[in-house]
Amino acid sequence: MKCPLRSAVSDDYPWKTATADAVNSYTHFYIRECTDFVAWRMNRDTGHTTPASFWFTDWMPNSSSVWGNAVDWEAHAKALGYRVDSSPAIGAVAYFSYGHVAYVEPVNADGSGRVHLWRSRQVQRRRAFAAHSGTLRQPAVRS
Repeated sequence: MKCPLRSAVSDDYPWKTATADAVNSYTHFYIRECTDFVAWRMNRDTGHTTPASFWFTDWMPNSSSVWGNAVDWEAHAKALGYRVDSSPAIGAVAYFSYGHVAYVEPVNADGSGRVHLWRSRQVQRRRAFAAHSGTLRQPAVRS
């Protein structure tokens, strides 16, 4: 899934102090988990920062199933027609076979890069990555 580039990456996740693992009534993912953080970034990057306007949620339009846990995102993305490959891009979603998703930030010339993530209900952080299972990119940028 690829979204327009944001000029500044910051710790802007709106539910960072909310009760962990409660269901987010706007995204329908678990609060303070990687899936909810990525859903926030996908919405933010398409200009949907008011929860009532969120388009990227666990219950995506035109889908008979939910995104669910991170381990299921590759199959769900393919079913929805998202591009799934191994080339990271800014604003895409990196997924990892062990059941984790992260928001891709800068990508280096050698294909390595950095992801912005929320993991194990901890403070979000940035880390370098090279080996990941793949990258999900939406078929068309949403307006």
